[in-house]
Amino acid sequence: MPVHTDITVTHNRPDLIYIDKLNNKTYLIDITVPSDYNIGAKEIEKLSKYHLLKTEVSRLWNTQVTVIPIVIGSTGVVAKSLKRYIDKLDANIDITILQKQAAIHTSIIIKLSLKWIKKQQISSNLESSIFAIQDNAVMIWQHQRDILKESVDGKCRLCACKDETVQHILSGCEKLAGTHYVKRHNNLVQYVYWCLAKKHRIVVSSLWWKETMIQPQVKENNSTKIL
Repeated sequence: MPVHTDITVTHNRPDLIYIDKLNNKTYLIDITVPSDYNIGAKEIEKLSKYHLLKTEVSRLWNTQVTVIPIVIGSTGVVAKSLKRYIDKLDANIDITILQKQAAIHTSIIIKLSLKWIKKQQISSNLESSIFAIQDNAVMIWQHQRDILKESVDGKCRLCACKDETVQHILSGCEKLAGTHYVKRHNNLVQYVYWCLAKKHRIVVSSLWWKETMIQPQVKENNSTKIL
């Protein structure tokens, strides 16, 4: 849901806005799942991206505002700083669940994206799949071209725009952006939302993965507002 301000703020749609009425604090929460090599840069990018919105919300709503970047690498790798941001929410958010969900969806993306490669040997075991992805031990065209010296052009078979690397498939292919990447992202948003709602005794499903989020959605009671 976009935040309306007096001036034009380009980046005005964080994934979640969590208002703690009792302590007069507002949290702008944005979640992303980049490649493992990009988690530090993405955290800095999120803080910069929402700096103006943070300033305007603080002024207009007369509240203390904090930007919470939740950055989970595509195979579940996280920066040490993530715990500090999660702790600020004080909502019993389990970082290992975020990591596991990112890894599960990444494994699915790899399997679906590379299903046409007969040489592919990705284990059905999640841990083995993630190790293979982290080690780039996945038989994609860039590997066949540059390492095995086979006669292939190396371009992604989905978008045909960039080299078919593991990192491209996990977080950079435009053909996957509107489907599998979105599903992976929304899954993490759903869990964080559920934890915040549970903290303030807002009625939600007993199991976080069964919670349905319909946009735009606003949940509110005497202690909080989540949108």
